[in-house]
Amino acid sequence: MPKNTVKYGRNETGRFVKGNPGKPKGATNRTGREVKQVITDFLHDKSADLYRIYDTLDDKDKATMLLQFSKLVVSSQVKTPAEIAEQPLFPEIIIDFED
Repeated sequence: MPKNTVKYGRNETGRFVKGNPGKPKGATNRTGREVKQVITDFLHDKSADLYRIYDTLDDKDKATMLLQFSKLVVSSQVKTPAEIAEQPLFPEIIIDFED
């Protein structure tokens, strides 16, 4: 059992005490941050190669590459063109006549 459990918001059994929600929303663990940094550094170092690779691709593959990169940049809350196309142009209207 860790020392000073009450100090860190846990009870004697190691569970969170009432009122302590645990890890804050959006908090990342150390390993996740380190992996993200390694990938970011790698992509930054290879960014010049991306232009060369893009120029060698067919049009279909270029579009796929752009869509994949846009997913990394654009918030996931924004609807993709496919999601927009699935929505009906006009919402369904139901009229119920009662006697």
